[in-house]
Amino acid sequence: MRGPIRTRGGIPSPLERIVTIASLSTVVLLALTVMLIILWGGCGFRSGPPDWVDAALDAPPPDAAADVVRVATPEIAVHPGELASWCYFDRLPSEEVAIVSWRARLGPGVAEASLLSVGGGVPGTLAACPTGIGPIRLFDAISDGDRLDFPRDDASGRPVAQHLDPGQAVMIRIVMRGATSGDLSGSAEFVGVKNRDLQVTRVRSYLALNSMIDVLPGRPDEASTATFGGICDPGAASSGSFFSLSIRTHAHGTSAEIRDDSGEVLLNLAPSAPSSARWPPLVRVTGSIQFRCSYENRDSYRIQYGDDPGTSEVCEVAGLFYPSEGDGQTMCLDSHLLQP
Repeated sequence: MRGPIRTRGGIPSPLERIVTIASLSTVVLLALTVMLIILWGGCGFRSGPPDWVDAALDAPPPDAAADVVRVATPEIAVHPGELASWCYFDRLPSEEVAIVSWRARLGPGVAEASLLSVGGGVPGTLAACPTGIGPIRLFDAISDGDRLDFPRDDASGRPVAQHLDPGQAVMIRIVMRGATSGDLSGSAEFVGVKNRDLQVTRVRSYLALNSMIDVLPGRPDEASTATFGGICDPGAASSGSFFSLSIRTHAHGTSAEIRDDSGEVLLNLAPSAPSSARWPPLVRVTGSIQFRCSYENRDSYRIQYGDDPGTSEVCEVAGLFYPSEGDGQTMCLDSHLLQP
C-alpha cells in the first residue's frame, strides 16, 4: 500500500503527483478558488429542505441511524507546514437509497474533502489516491458544515435525489494542511439524508475538462499567458437543468467562465473575487456548454494538465442536473462527448 502524498515545498516527486483528476486541490481553496455553486431554488419551486431533513442532520448518530448514511475517515495527523493528500475507501449500507441532502464535517487541518462513488476499493483502507477520471463526484466540501440540499420538488410533486445502489463503493479524498507550528489531527465526515421512499427524480453528474493545457515557462517579471477550454455537447443535460455548477483551476489560473450557445454567461469568475450564490433559478443550457480558463505562469517550468496543485493546471466544469433517465456521469473530454 502506498503512503499519502506529502509535500514540504519545492517541486513534488512523481509519487507526490498521484492524485485523482476529479478532486479539488488545496491551492484551489487557499490560493485561487474559482468556484461557484448554483443550488436549486426559484422558478416556482419550494425553497429550503423540509424540517425532517434538518432534524436528521442535527440528530446524534444513534438517533439518526435510520435516516442517514454516514461515511467518515479516521483521524489523520499532519505536521507543521505539511500538505498531505489521502483517499479513504468505504461502502454504503446494503440498501438502495435516495439522498436528498449532504453535509460535511471537517476537523482541524482538513483543507478540503470530496465524496466520490467508485468501482471498488477495500473498505476501511486509507491510501494514496488513484489516478483516473472514473470516480463520480457526489459532493465537495471546502469548509466545516458545507451542505448541499437537493431540489425539494421537481415541479411535478417528486423530490429530486441522488440515487445510490446497495453497498455502493465510495471514496473520500481528503487534503490535510499543517499549521505554522504544532501538529494537527482531523477527519472528514459526510452525512447524507435519505428520502423516505425511492419515488424520486434522479440526478446525474456532469464533468467536462480540457487535458491539453500547456503553458510555457515565464519569468518573475514577465508572465507567460495562455487560455484553454472546450465546447461540449451537454448530452443528457440538454433536456434538464443544473442545480449545481462549478468551474475550477489551480494556482496559475486568472479567470474562468462558462457560456452556452446563446452567449449567456452561466459563470464568470476571477480569482480576485471568488463567488458563491445560493437559491438562484435553475440553469438550463441552450446548445453547447462552452468553457475557458486563462492562466499566467511566472515559474521557470512548463505548466501542463494535471491535478498537482503547484506545478500543473486544470480547466474543469462539474455539475449536477435533472431530470435524467439514468444515474452515473455525463463526461466530455477535450470537446468530445465520451459518456452521453
